Amino acid sequence: MMYRRLDSNGDYVFGGNANDFLSGTIAVAQAIRTRLRLLKNEWWEDLEGGLPLFDKILGYNSQESAKKQIIDRILGTNGVTSIVTSDFSYDADTRTITIEAIVDTEYGNTSFSYTM
Repeated sequence: MMYRRLDSNGDYVFGGNANDFLSGTIAVAQAIRTRLRLLKNEWWEDLEGGLPLFDKILGYNSQESAKKQIIDRILGTNGVTSIVTSDFSYDADTRTITIEAIVDTEYGNTSFSYTM
């Protein structure tokens, strides 16, 4: 799996030739973060493909339902074979969810953390 590297703002990185691309477990971890960032109705080619963060997760549904939707999104990522461990925390005051997980991929295990 090859994936274009993103900078700290989430923008594509250009100008570094092969250094602008990721592969293996690092590419899968970035693909997971990218899939979690994509909101439902945001991408014109697949309006149903994103995460329903505002309409079905933050403040509207149970935490179990939110976890299931996030886990399904992670498991649907190319290269992911299973989730080894996952930890979810929800802050009701700031309405944020933090996910920390170790996933098994076609290339080995990788860990990632993401706050939405």
